[in-house]
Amino acid sequence: MRFWAFYRRELLIEFRSGVESFIPVVFFLLVVGTFAFTLHSVFTGDSRVLVSVIWITTLFTSVLSLDKLFKRDHADGTLAVAVLHRDAITTTVVTKLIAHWSVTGIPITILGPTVGLLSGLQIDHALMLGFTLLIGTPTITMLGALVTALLVGLGRGGELLTVLILPLYIPTLLFGISVCHLHIESASYTSELLWCFALLTGSTTAIPLALGPVLKMSQDS
Repeated sequence: MRFWAFYRRELLIEFRSGVESFIPVVFFLLVVGTFAFTLHSVFTGDSRVLVSVIWITTLFTSVLSLDKLFKRDHADGTLAVAVLHRDAITTTVVTKLIAHWSVTGIPITILGPTVGLLSGLQIDHALMLGFTLLIGTPTITMLGALVTALLVGLGRGGELLTVLILPLYIPTLLFGISVCHLHIESASYTSELLWCFALLTGSTTAIPLALGPVLKMSQDS
């Protein structure tokens, strides 16, 4: 019950922020739409290019949205109070991560294959793209949250966030794209898919537990 109350609160905060909450999704659509419009013949000839563009745009969309993940709670003092209580900080962190993924990750998981279909991607290829995004976007959220937590106390966290976070995204990007490419080529992608699941399991298990101490360290500094 407590979790759902926190979750509803986070969603209300996101939606009440107005246009700001939709900027990442709009950015995703604009970038992918621009590539689809200008490189339509390339996408039609080789679906692998379209899949790569959608995945790379997903990473940059995530960076755009993560900067404000803990910033609001840090500014109003909510985060400082939460880190004093171990149970409270764990609940707060997990709820914020799920709410953030609900607002950004789920729309991208749906919009990615949809844009792909409109750009000439076959249905089975689009479904595989959506499946890899469904696995990859939570991993992206977790990794991004860890770096964001380290930088939450810095006034210029946004500039450092991009530099620090993109290298951490490379394994998720490579394995996600590889699964889609191999599926398009009708080749075996079992090992790459298992790596995607391994990254998802590791990040969703370890990072929420690590965020509490990291946020406390950031607040203390």
